[in-house]
Amino acid sequence: MRAFVVFGPESTGTRLLTQILISAGCLGDGGHEQRFDHRIPAPEEVDADIVWRRSVPHFEEEMMPHLDTMAERLMGYDLTVLVTTRALYPVARSQMRHRDHLKTLEQAYARIRAGYAHTFEQVAGYDFIVVPYESLPQTHRKLCEILDLNEPSVDIYDGNAKYFP
Repeated sequence: MRAFVVFGPESTGTRLLTQILISAGCLGDGGHEQRFDHRIPAPEEVDADIVWRRSVPHFEEEMMPHLDTMAERLMGYDLTVLVTTRALYPVARSQMRHRDHLKTLEQAYARIRAGYAHTFEQVAGYDFIVVPYESLPQTHRKLCEILDLNEPSVDIYDGNAKYFP
């Protein structure tokens, strides 16, 4: 069995990518709550690949997740790391919309820089695939084909458009 870890700064599309993988047949959760935070089933206990999402920082705990710790918990699975990226301005605006403590673009930019620095530091020792948010409407089917998953069935729209009046 395979385990996909979707890893990237907040608002870069980690939830969307996770939902795509779930719609293509993976077991996992597309929202903030992640069942694999509590228990990782042994590979022989599941009949599908799994997907585990981590935004950087993670959820409301504001913790910086460690990929090595996640990989240890996924022993026995063939691990694939998918790193999400997204254009700077929409990420900043999205983070400001969802984080009360981010009042300025400069604060958001600093948080994004820290998120990317941590993300790429964490994935440096792993084989990983970078998945740009902006390309997903055109590439999500091909990505699932490359990953040898089923055809995904998820609606994708341009989430950046609302930030560019």
